[in-house]
Amino acid sequence: MEVLDTTDAIQVYADAININGAGEERFFRGGGLTGPVYNGNEQYGATYQLGARIRF
Repeated sequence: MEVLDTTDAIQVYADAININGAGEERFFRGGGLTGPVYNGNEQYGATYQLGARIRF
């Protein structure tokens, strides 16, 4: 996250998450012979956030 203090009362911020759009895959196998198995694949696109904080 990038924060820019423009004045004493105003902050502007920007944030970018997963800008290349990569997916995430998780695999987990529990203990024992019949332990739980988890396999997850999540596909989220890029997320951008822009905002301002103003103090009165």
